[in-house]
Amino acid sequence: MFGSARFRPLGWVVALATLAAMAATMALAAPGGAAAPEKLYATQYTATCEIGPGVLNLRTTATFEFNTDAPESVQKGEQLSLREFRLALALPSGLTETMFSFGVRTIKGSVHLTISAQNAEPSTYKLTLPLKASVGGSGETVLASEPTAAGPFTVTGATGEQATFGVE
Repeated sequence: MFGSARFRPLGWVVALATLAAMAATMALAAPGGAAAPEKLYATQYTATCEIGPGVLNLRTTATFEFNTDAPESVQKGEQLSLREFRLALALPSGLTETMFSFGVRTIKGSVHLTISAQNAEPSTYKLTLPLKASVGGSGETVLASEPTAAGPFTVTGATGEQATFGVE
């Protein structure tokens, strides 16, 4: 019946603008010293969604997980990029089983995000992440994006302040 299902997360019932701020918070260090090592920052958010609005109308909850590599500390005027920025979207097993019973074997889509920065310029950065997953007969389905870079951002805060990044 269906070979694949397409979805557009920004068309879902709950707008992604309510996502919790991303935990990628970097301390602004005092000048001097070598380049700071990078670390993994991650955050998770669960939303109520509608898959296939107007067609399937399947309401469910999905878990979004954002990960990125970024420096532990930066100095005012330095540039940084959120390297290896990635998104994983986990759909619950009940939805996976329903979709599988309709003949869905592949799910594709894309998420359009705005990364908002505090104590960094630009203050907003738009990013589109394509997602894809194979659907099995049981268990949750996790759609994942390929790692991509976001930025560069120029740090504008003073020593001791934090550069924070949120996802909308």
